[in-house]
Amino acid sequence: MTIEFLVIGELKNDPGHFLLRGDDGQCYAYDVAMDVIVPIEVDGSWVVDVITDEPVLIEANTHRVAS
Repeated sequence: MTIEFLVIGELKNDPGHFLLRGDDGQCYAYDVAMDVIVPIEVDGSWVVDVITDEPVLIEANTHRVAS
């Protein structure tokens, strides 16, 4: 099964971590180097930068998403 995520930001001190919003409305952290996606609560350590004209989508198999 594939899940679609919208890239909506990045971690302030590490741009190798993307902030994603899943099609379920939940926010997730995506560690690019580890190729791991985990659900999170957004706090001040994230920069939210929603792209409205051409959103960036990431598709992931459900086995890549930690619970």
